[in-house]
Amino acid sequence: MEALDGWIRRRLRCVSWRQWKRPRARRRKLLALGLDAQRARKSAGNGRGPWWNVTGR
Repeated sequence: MEALDGWIRRRLRCVSWRQWKRPRARRRKLLALGLDAQRARKSAGNGRGPWWNVTGR
């Protein structure tokens, strides 16, 4: 059940990431969630897909 719970949470984060269509919006939302500015900028602007970005690294 823990594995399923983790997958569902990751999937929901992925949906949110896709809703923030532009890097500027992603950066703003990540900052609002409490991520530091440098990491928000790097995460929002990279070319990786949403599944990779929402892993919590």
